[in-house]
Amino acid sequence: MDLTTAGLIADIKLSALLPDGMYEDSDIISFLNDGFFSDTLAFIMRFREDFFVSYEDFAAASSIDIPTDAIAQKLKDVQLKKDSNTFYNLPRLSMGEITSTSNSWNRSQGFYIQDNSIVFHPNVPSSEIRVVYFKRPHFMEDSTIDAEENNVTNDTVYKVTGISGAEINVTPNPVAVLGAGIGVDFTHSKSYQPFNVVDDITLTTGPGANVFTAASAELAATFTAGDYLCNPGYTAFPKIPVEAREALVQAAIVKSMVSMKDKEGYGLAQDQLKEAKLSIAGLISPRIDNEVKKIVNTGPLWGRGSNNNRGGWGR
Repeated sequence: MDLTTAGLIADIKLSALLPDGMYEDSDIISFLNDGFFSDTLAFIMRFREDFFVSYEDFAAASSIDIPTDAIAQKLKDVQLKKDSNTFYNLPRLSMGEITSTSNSWNRSQGFYIQDNSIVFHPNVPSSEIRVVYFKRPHFMEDSTIDAEENNVTNDTVYKVTGISGAEINVTPNPVAVLGAGIGVDFTHSKSYQPFNVVDDITLTTGPGANVFTAASAELAATFTAGDYLCNPGYTAFPKIPVEAREALVQAAIVKSMVSMKDKEGYGLAQDQLKEAKLSIAGLISPRIDNEVKKIVNTGPLWGRGSNNNRGGWGR
């Protein structure tokens, strides 16, 4: 099975029996992105199983902006970072709960949302802040490599074909195409499902042809043949569980039927989409079959259990 976007395009053409010449591959990529962000992404997140969860650490401040790549500007947790292993979840406050009472611990009592900012009340936090949020996946781009891909575009895809020391063979060479010192995102190949994207890798030099030199052999060693480099914000693999692939294909077909004003095809595609979602729902949730446990904080701030001032495990 071809798990790249080129494979998705081929599946859509076959399943939807799209008329020859009606749509370019770039149009089908648009259907894929539309179907993913308007349907498949929301379906997967509905199960609340922490897909797409990431975090970002911030220095202490009275307010911080919600990360721009947060899905729907949606947060999971806002935490105070006591040390590398200890975090304290801050409660969200409503405007009606905010008072002028000072905090005897001289730490932030909680936070509230104002526009797209996290505002701490009543004090500036005394430690680093960790924002846990749902990170928006990258947009998909056609992974097909052909002569036209050597043209400079805003969403060019480059495929890794081999590594030797600090030199990486890529088709086409992003440094030769776009120049040295560029920042790209790279996606691990099928051996690294679910296709995590490493953001903003800087390519330092390029001897030309289909070879560029990484900053170090250690950086080059993180690549494997079959990985893809893309301009920032794009990926050659959909960041979803492989089991949800058919739901993504059907969501894109629904979009194509809408574009063709094909009511009968639209109805059939919707039925197929419902069946695809039903078949994978039991696989997506729960992600852990065993009972979920949580840390119980019994102290006023960092947690105090019955022994040696530590929080314990609870159910």
